Amino acid sequence: MPGLQADDVRSLVRSVSSQIPTEQLDEVIRLIQQVAKGNTLATVFAVAEAEKANSLDELASRLADRRLSDGLATYYSSIWQHALRGLVDLMEGVGACLVGSLSLARRGVTPEFLAAAFGELEQAGRVVGRTA
Repeated sequence: MPGLQADDVRSLVRSVSSQIPTEQLDEVIRLIQQVAKGNTLATVFAVAEAEKANSLDELASRLADRRLSDGLATYYSSIWQHALRGLVDLMEGVGACLVGSLSLARRGVTPEFLAAAFGELEQAGRVVGRTA
């Protein structure tokens, strides 16, 4: 599949409700193309970040923080780290524990299953925070 072109990115950006001023659309498209490097999935993720941004500068900052230009594995890792930022005391090995648990699960992984797992992690983080 060929990389996405400016018109493709323009269509995607126009399909979301971003607060970035429309007169900055060309700059948004250039930024997304620069970061995503034509990769379809990376472009979709960058557009999703644009939907949450209120300005071009905020979008640039979000994309830099997410490290999307470093590849999708790094992007996923930054999201994972962001999700666990409140659980600093539990971060050591929690990824390996969760991956191990999910791989041994006998039932399919559903949104409810993940919500319950993260709810238990959040509760454990509060307990650790109180005892420290």
